[in-house]
Amino acid sequence: MVVDATAIRLGGGLSYVTRQLRGVERVAPDLDVRVVSAPWNDAALREALDLPVEPSGVRSTRGRLVHEQFGLPRHVPSGAVLHCPGNLAPILPVTITSDTAAEDCDPYSATIWGSSSPRGMDTPESL
Repeated sequence: MVVDATAIRLGGGLSYVTRQLRGVERVAPDLDVRVVSAPWNDAALREALDLPVEPSGVRSTRGRLVHEQFGLPRHVPSGAVLHCPGNLAPILPVTITSDTAAEDCDPYSATIWGSSSPRGMDTPESL
């Protein structure tokens, strides 16, 4: 599993993600998890976690968005789950092998609108 933690900041999900990942360390210590960090959270993630944390190389929000959309999907191993808490999931095709990766998806995102809206939701045209 690859966790894209590049959007996480103190006051913006850092404590949530570190608690979540410490829980994963505790209940599934054999799970292969890699955490991708940014300069603004690298030290805090390394201090809080025993999981491998690797820097993404991004230096700005714009760079983070480009990395999330184009760089990161190419560095996720085949068959791995990409977990993107607090940020945009890649638009480029990524093979998802588990529905765990979809747990943070926004149920109201533009991708659900269309002729077959789930759960009987109205389309924007009908509102």
